[in-house]
Amino acid sequence: RRCKRLRGGIGVKSDLTCPVEVVSVNVDSGDSGTICLIRFRNLGEKEVDSVQMNIICYDQDGNRLGGRLVRAHAHEADETGFSGAFRPEHVAGTARVEASVEKLWFKDGMLWRREERNVREYESNLLPEGRELDRLRKVAGPDAAGYAREEDRVWLCVCGRANRTSDDYCRRCRRERTQVLTDYSREAIEKTIGKREKVLSEASMDAVRRSTAQNAKEAAVETARQTRKKRRLRGWIAALAVLALGLALWRWGIPACGMWLAQRRLESGKPADAKQIYETMARYFPSESAREGVAQAEAAILDGMLSSGDEATLMQARERAEAAGDPERARQAMLNLAQVYLGRGETAKAEDLLRQLPGSSEAEALLCRLVYDRACQARDSLRFEEAIAAFTELGAFEDSREQAVDARFLYGRALMREGRYAEAEEQFLQISSYRDSLELLRSCRYQQGQSEMHAGRYAEAAALFESLGIYEQAETLGKQCRYTLALACEQAGDLAGAAEQYAMAGQYEDAQSRFGAAALSLGKTAMEQGRYEEAMTWLEQLPLEGENRELYQQAIYAYAEEQEKAGRLEEARMSYASLGEYSDAHARAQETEYALAKESMGDNPEAALDRFLGLGTYRDAAQCAEACRQKLAESAWAAGEYEAALGWYEEMTPGEEREAQMQRCRYALAGQLEQAGNWEGAEAMYEACGPYLDAEEARWRMAFRQAEALEAAGKYEEAAEAFRKVTYPGAAESATRCEEEWLGKVYREAALDLENGNYAAVIEACEPYLDKTLPARFADLREKYEQACLARAQVLIDTGYPLEALPYLERIPDNKTAQKRLSDYVYRIIGRWKDKSGVEYLFRRDGSCRIAGKDGYFSGSGYEIRVGTEKPPAKAAYQVINLKGQTLTLKDLAQDRNVRLTYVGEAEKEEADPEPLATAQEADRAMETEEKTAE
Repeated sequence: RRCKRLRGGIGVKSDLTCPVEVVSVNVDSGDSGTICLIRFRNLGEKEVDSVQMNIICYDQDGNRLGGRLVRAHAHEADETGFSGAFRPEHVAGTARVEASVEKLWFKDGMLWRREERNVREYESNLLPEGRELDRLRKVAGPDAAGYAREEDRVWLCVCGRANRTSDDYCRRCRRERTQVLTDYSREAIEKTIGKREKVLSEASMDAVRRSTAQNAKEAAVETARQTRKKRRLRGWIAALAVLALGLALWRWGIPACGMWLAQRRLESGKPADAKQIYETMARYFPSESAREGVAQAEAAILDGMLSSGDEATLMQARERAEAAGDPERARQAMLNLAQVYLGRGETAKAEDLLRQLPGSSEAEALLCRLVYDRACQARDSLRFEEAIAAFTELGAFEDSREQAVDARFLYGRALMREGRYAEAEEQFLQISSYRDSLELLRSCRYQQGQSEMHAGRYAEAAALFESLGIYEQAETLGKQCRYTLALACEQAGDLAGAAEQYAMAGQYEDAQSRFGAAALSLGKTAMEQGRYEEAMTWLEQLPLEGENRELYQQAIYAYAEEQEKAGRLEEARMSYASLGEYSDAHARAQETEYALAKESMGDNPEAALDRFLGLGTYRDAAQCAEACRQKLAESAWAAGEYEAALGWYEEMTPGEEREAQMQRCRYALAGQLEQAGNWEGAEAMYEACGPYLDAEEARWRMAFRQAEALEAAGKYEEAAEAFRKVTYPGAAESATRCEEEWLGKVYREAALDLENGNYAAVIEACEPYLDKTLPARFADLREKYEQACLARAQVLIDTGYPLEALPYLERIPDNKTAQKRLSDYVYRIIGRWKDKSGVEYLFRRDGSCRIAGKDGYFSGSGYEIRVGTEKPPAKAAYQVINLKGQTLTLKDLAQDRNVRLTYVGEAEKEEADPEPLATAQEADRAMETEEKTAE
């Protein structure tokens, strides 16, 4: 619908055959552009699929910004109509739009197109909101919008809808034409409303006359009654006022006077008198304000006591504050009292009070200072333990931590001077990184070692010396102590103890030779007495050469035999195996391993299998290993672990029975995977089964299920390909269905958009599918893409934008028409050129150019090249005379001379456009031309 101003009102041009009409138009302009949200009313019976609108945009001042044909699908359909969202282009700053329906596509495939011969021009009958419209709606109903009337080519219904003269009913409200024109014209409405208003006016005047006389009589009677009532009321009020005055004086006057007097006493610095008055008021006239006054006076008394520096007064203040439930003033009294004690030097009393005030920062500061001073005095008096405890208690107060460390260091030094090295060591251990504490710690330990050594406690001395490493003579002294202990053990007949100490003495004197003799003697003795493990322990510490080696191997062999006889076969096997080729140890190791494998075949065939495999060709180990695999496979089959069973069968020796069992396992495993929904795994397993039972059919069934899963997941392209590969009932139909879901909508919309000239939509829709293998019935999608690119490029070329058409032509390089278009001079001159004097001519792909240092835009067709400061340039500036190889000859039309240019390279990209691409009016003209071309 298009409107214009006529003599009597708003003129409207509308195609009255349109099956839908516009109800409302909302404009939403944001960062992402302008969107027109339009609500439609469906006047017909058919369901609308999409609508093409001609949308013209205006700015706030009413200036036309541009127009465009825009198509959108119908959505939010209900009984009242449907909606559409339209996005016009080149309409920045849109404030108002005009919209008219140009085409309609219905769900059943039918099409409606606006035709000029069906357009009717008429004057709108819509009334503005106000009294006149309200009067009309009282007669015609709430949907009334204007007076009904009939013109030459249309008749206008009271609902505002224009109808053709051949229509007997309104297409919007379905009112009958004759009834509407008779009852709802301006003359009929004025006549109906006039009659109603006259009847109402006469009835109202009669009612007023009747009620006036009656009201006068009733008013006189009521006045007399009210006079008598007022006289009686005045008497009662006077009596009550006297009584209330007396009660008020007692209830409020005396308490108020007392409270005022108490407040004056409190303000004049007499809190004791004020408290006495407040207490009297609270006793005889209980109130919250009286109780608060008592508390306020008591607080003032306490504040006065707290300002005193007298010990007795402050103690009394503390007691009174605690009794009054005032912990804050009680703490303040304790703090003031502590300060009094500190002033008199009674630090113990002050500390006791301050420790009772843990939450007071002032008390904590005083306490820390008191403790710090006491700690410093203790340190200076060499009472280091007391100083350390006090400094530690202070934590991070000032330099307490450093002082604690320093006091501990001094304490350790003092202990060393007293010869109390163990206690000094304990102190230095806690501050090992402070000054030379570590060195002093070693010195303490060294002195303790020497003391222990001189006292004959060689074991303790050795432990101390050994903890010092290479400190002074500690290492040598430690070994000396061990050697001395070893000699003592040897003299006492404790050869084992002597050997242990000789070993710890290392290379001291002849400790090693003495250790070797002792260990050999102990090993032989243990061998003779049958203690083979003990013999092995001593002998393995000796150099395993010659006699020592032989003796050591004999001990191991004897120990292995002992373990074998005791039934500890695993230990025996390990002992035999460690002997290598000694005697028959290898054979004994294999025999023991074989026995262990046989023993575990019953309850642990997997462990037995490992042992048999290790035995290789020993006896019947290979046959036993096969039996273990068979047993493991049967056990896995019985437990439903078909994959494990298949693995065991695969390790067995090939044979017909093995192959049959493997097929059985594969088939069962495939069924298991099928039940779990693992179609891919089941397909692979059924395929491995070959012709076993119905495995071939099951394999195709699994492939079909995989394709169904892809379809259910919305992966229609993959599903279609999968269905095409399946030999299964319904696969071909399913493949067709998936292809339809994948490409059907895109194909149909591309065809429709191509028909309607919406080439950009066709290109955008088809581009993702160009590299894919398309079904035969959709194979011409590439052809539609080429047609759209070519048509879009042609529209741009025809409207003067050949450089904008370049990307579309380059998308279809194999198209012969595109190749022909790309050979135009306007494309071939793109690049950097220079004339013989060095003047540069720069033509870029985006349509911008720079000639002799001046920026602008260029375009052209045929031999003509247009150059200007706006896009597209309208004035011809050059004519191509010749372009061959690297040489371009142009005729400068302004100067009527030929310019010979030489190609020097590609044109660089422009950082920013020198001028706007086009004015709004030029873009408007280009779009209108494009729309006509598309139609």
